[in-house]
Amino acid sequence: MPKHKQNNEWKIFLLAPITLATAVLALWFSVAAAQESLRYARVTDQILLTVSAARELAFSSSTTAEQATLSLLDRLSHMDSIRIQPVEGEKFPQLMNPWGKNIKVIVTPAQRQVAFQTVVSAPICRKMILFYGKDVSYLGVLKMEAREKSEGSPISKIIYDSKDKNIHNAPTPTYAKIGCGAAEQVEIIMTFSL
Repeated sequence: MPKHKQNNEWKIFLLAPITLATAVLALWFSVAAAQESLRYARVTDQILLTVSAARELAFSSSTTAEQATLSLLDRLSHMDSIRIQPVEGEKFPQLMNPWGKNIKVIVTPAQRQVAFQTVVSAPICRKMILFYGKDVSYLGVLKMEAREKSEGSPISKIIYDSKDKNIHNAPTPTYAKIGCGAAEQVEIIMTFSL
């Protein structure tokens, strides 16, 4: 066998596994990105369905927060796209977000609002802030705040507040980035009008 053919054969045997590994890695990254986008869409859907259900229940201002929250959770428990489970140490059962974290829902009819509290990654926090911030008045967003879930960071950063003239404008990418921080886990709290 000629020498130049032998030189090419070892190159093929070397390049083939590298090319295959690169293709598999690229496929893995695309599947992971698609899965994360699907989770984001699900949590957004959960929150919008919950707000819609709370508005449909049309609680009177004399309804207690406990009664309203239990009624809402009962209504949500019949929806296929929402998972509700009891949580040890909590008064009410809670929704489960697509990352396996709890979504605490609190309805306060006297103030005509429903609030959500859950833990997500900082990039998802930023996406949520920007999504709900696009049209705060149409969605009925009253307030959005975030708190890094790390040691020494118990302070909530208010990103949007409909009642505060200093932060009344819809959140920008800069506000979302500052508000959600860079921690691996961020607790996001959003309040909507009923």
